[in-house]
Amino acid sequence: MIKKNLKVLIITSLVILLPILAGLILWDQLPEQIPNHWNLSGEIDGWSSKPFAVFGMPLIMLAFQWLCALGTGADPKKGNHPEKIVHLVLWIIPVLNTVLSVLTYAAALGQEVRMEVIMPTLIGLVLAIVGNYL
Repeated sequence: MIKKNLKVLIITSLVILLPILAGLILWDQLPEQIPNHWNLSGEIDGWSSKPFAVFGMPLIMLAFQWLCALGTGADPKKGNHPEKIVHLVLWIIPVLNTVLSVLTYAAALGQEVRMEVIMPTLIGLVLAIVGNYL
């Protein structure tokens, strides 16, 4: 699976790392504490340091991306998956990571972010797309 989709895996890995570039560009404008968790009411209830938010979160998401790719490749069906499903699996984390990074940076810079509306909508879209393929 990995050999056959290496190009897509590399592209998605680079997309996951793009928020690091955005964080470096915004570094001087970002506060030392950046929101990283919101409760169901949309209130910020978790914070992280600027270096962890800019570097740590994308790197953790990159690790999850590769874990998903390796897990999909280790399936007993030996990679007998439709290509659309494999590409869907490989693109879910990069898209979610990019959207969440943009929202996190926006909240850190003082913009109003309605996570209580955005996240259920985003998760609903992901589930609808995955459900459509399954």
